[in-house]
This record gives sequence, structure tokens and C-alpha cells, in this order.
Amino acid sequence: MRIAVAGLGAMGLWLAGRLLAAGQEVRCFARGATLKALQTEGLHLTFEGEATHYPVFATEDPAALGPVDLLLLTPKSQALPALAAQLGPAITPDTTVLPLCNGVPWWFLAGAPAPLQGQSLPGIDPEGRCAQAWPFDQVLGSVVHASAYVTAPGRGVHVMGKGLFLGPVVEAGAARLGPVAEVFEAAGLNVGRKTLAELRQEVWYKLWGNLTMNPLSALTGVTCDVLLADPDLRRYASAIMDEAAALGAALGCPITDSPEDRHDVTLALGAFKTSMLQDLEAGRPLELEALLWTPQKLAKQLGLAVPMMDALAGTLRVFEQGRGFGPA
Repeated sequence: MRIAVAGLGAMGLWLAGRLLAAGQEVRCFARGATLKALQTEGLHLTFEGEATHYPVFATEDPAALGPVDLLLLTPKSQALPALAAQLGPAITPDTTVLPLCNGVPWWFLAGAPAPLQGQSLPGIDPEGRCAQAWPFDQVLGSVVHASAYVTAPGRGVHVMGKGLFLGPVVEAGAARLGPVAEVFEAAGLNVGRKTLAELRQEVWYKLWGNLTMNPLSALTGVTCDVLLADPDLRRYASAIMDEAAALGAALGCPITDSPEDRHDVTLALGAFKTSMLQDLEAGRPLELEALLWTPQKLAKQLGLAVPMMDALAGTLRVFEQGRGFGPA
């Protein structure tokens, strides 16, 4: 299978490295320092404590990528609309598109209850660019449970986790699931094959934790174990999670765990840096639209009061403005 990876950050390097190790043909779409590093030095990945290196084809020309059988989209979610406009030459009607991003994906309302079913998410997908470039019947949704980080352009370290949930966004795309799942299973990932309803549930459950831990870690600059050790901050996070659980129920994604259950899961991971804290330290804009601002907007649309979420969203909005990102 010919595979292209767009977005060679931590997740992209990990997945590309594992696919290369499994003998797949992988092409990388990159720019700047990452492109130069991949072209001159290859892809470096430390996996399970072992340093590995793979020569890899890398380009900034979308036409040189394809056509491809599988397109992996692994940047931060805010980069997807621009990629939708750029990657057309790599895609045919036979290409399966697989976004692997945190937060609410652009396809999420395809399976939502009324009155939101089928509506667009303009904060996630301005002007419907993703939906136009990548028809739902070519898209597989995903939820990744893994942690990795970048040490330098083209060099990544996998920390923990090999979980990947996959599922079709619409029934017409169901036949794409099996071949893609088999590719990732051969690369050593633990793949769960999901229906759309199950996949939406997994998306919301992961978001339920990320919606608080990621922004709060960026605000404070500390790891999640330190966050949750403070009783006041822990209660604040729990209050936001209660609101997010009520929102999830209204969206057809009920949460049965308590916030304390989820905190226990987070604490079991130890002193790790969230992806948002890593972005902050690298001077990159934060993935707030998909993780926080769109959930807040969905609550407003449904008439749900979420004052704790509002407070966090407003704080991060001003925080990003202060860093020179986001609307004035």
C-alpha cells in the first residue's frame, strides 16, 4: 500500500516510522527544517528504547506524493483546512483519508442527534474545505491513544501507548476499514475496529480528559500529575468535566465514568507533558478550537449552561492573544 503522511510532528514520525519498519511504502509531505532533515538525514524514531533510522521519501510537492492509497493526516487540527487545499494532487477516489488529530473532528456531527446532525463545524472546517476535499465515504475516523514527542526536526521519541481506534464516518466507507486496520496491525499497533456510534463515543471520551488537562497544563506549564495534586485545581477540572459529560450526553456520547475515575487514568500515566504543553514550549499556536472552543460553541447551540467551561475558554482565548495568536 502506498501511504502518504502529512504532518511530521510527534504522531506523524511515530506512525511513519512504524509503517516503514513494517515494510510499507511511505512518502512524507513536509516543509522547512523538517523537510530538509528528512531528505538529508532520514527519519529517526526511538521506539521502546531502541533508536531506529529509516531513509524516506520527503517532498513539499503534493503531486510528487501520489496518487496514494492511504493519506494520514497527523498535524494539529487547525492545519487541516490548509492541507485540504494543498493535497488534492495526491488523492483519487480510491484514496482512503485518515485524520489522526485530537479534539472534535470535522466529521463529528455526521452521526449526531437532531438538531445538530449533519451540520458543519465552521471553527474546525472553515468554508467546508475539509468536507469538500475529503468526502465522507473516503474518510476513516480515528482515536489515538499514544504519547510521543519531537527532539529535533525529523526525530521523534515514542513514550507509551499503541492504541488506535478506527471506523467509517459513513456506511458507504465501511469497506475501507479492514485493509487499513490490517496495515496498522502489521505495524504493531493495537487496533480497535469501531462503528460510527462507537467511534464518536471514543472521540468524546478522549476529549473529556483532554479538554481540561491540555489547556490547564499550557496555562501552568506543569505536568498533569502536578495539576491534579492541587485540590482546588482538581475540583475545577472536575467541574468542567461534569459540564462536558452533560454535553456529551446531548450529543449522543454519554460518559458513565466520574471525573475521579478519569483522573486516576491520567495519574497512572505519570509525569508526562501534554501535547499542548509541548506546543507551548515550542512556540506554536495551541490546538484550542478542536479541544475547547468548539465544544463550548456546541453547548451554546444546544442551550446548555457551561460556566466553568466558559471561564476556561475565555482564559485561554486571552492567553493566546497575549502570545500573538488568535483573533484580537
